[in-house]
Amino acid sequence: MVPYAFTYFALGYFTKAALRRIQNASIYIIALSILIGIILLYLGLSNNLFFKVNMKYGDISNPILGLLIPIYFTVLVLLISANIKQAKLKEFLTHIGKNTIPIMYLHIVSNFVFHNISGEVPEPYLFLLIGIFVPLLLTFLLRRHELTRMLFLGNNSKGLLNKVVD
Repeated sequence: MVPYAFTYFALGYFTKAALRRIQNASIYIIALSILIGIILLYLGLSNNLFFKVNMKYGDISNPILGLLIPIYFTVLVLLISANIKQAKLKEFLTHIGKNTIPIMYLHIVSNFVFHNISGEVPEPYLFLLIGIFVPLLLTFLLRRHELTRMLFLGNNSKGLLNKVVD
C-alpha cells in the first residue's frame, strides 16, 4: 500500500505546475472532459468497468484503473472548479458556502419534517434540494430580525446586547 500511496503523492507533487494551467482550459476541453467523465460513470454504474481501491484494507482490484480513474476525476473536479469562477453559478455557490452551518444543522431536520408530512422518503435528488433550499429559506427569514440573527445564526450584535444589559 505504501508504494501505491506514494505514487499518488508523487504524481501530485510533480504535476503541480501542469495543474495550475487548468484555469486556462478552453470550453471544448472542459466539455470533452465532462463527457468522458459521464461515460466513465455510466460504465462504472452499469458494472461494465469495475475497479475497487480500498487503501485501508489493501484491496486494489485493478492497480492501473485505480490510479487513472481517481486522478482523472480529481483533475476533472479541479477543471470545473477553476472555471466556475467565471460563471454566474459562482454567486449561488458563494451564497451556499456562506450558509453551510445552517445547511449542515438543518438538512436532516428538513427532510425528516418532509417525511413526516408526506409519508414518503425523498429520493436522493429531492433530499438534496430539500436539504439545501429549506435551510436557505429559514436562514433568509431569520436574518431579517436582529434578535433571531443573534439567537439562531450566531450573529452577535453589540447594539442588541447593550439593550439587554441596560
